[in-house]
Amino acid sequence: MKKITSILPRWFPAVLIMLAIFAFSSQPADRLPDFLNWDYLVKKASHMIGYGLLAWGFLHYWRYDPKYYRFVWLACVLYA
Repeated sequence: MKKITSILPRWFPAVLIMLAIFAFSSQPADRLPDFLNWDYLVKKASHMIGYGLLAWGFLHYWRYDPKYYRFVWLACVLYA
């Protein structure tokens, strides 16, 4: 069994990114900035970047093993 001291540091990036996604997603729409004509593109790109970083955080835990790619994808979709 793995020691807790070796597991927690590897989960830290994923948990930190999940907290950031939650913090930004819980903002009311009127408090979000308006990017005028670029609003749709900027907000969709930020979602892609955020969930891409979340996938990186999950992969960091499993040390980038390709056999976990499907699980990482599923975990990101479920979190979304």
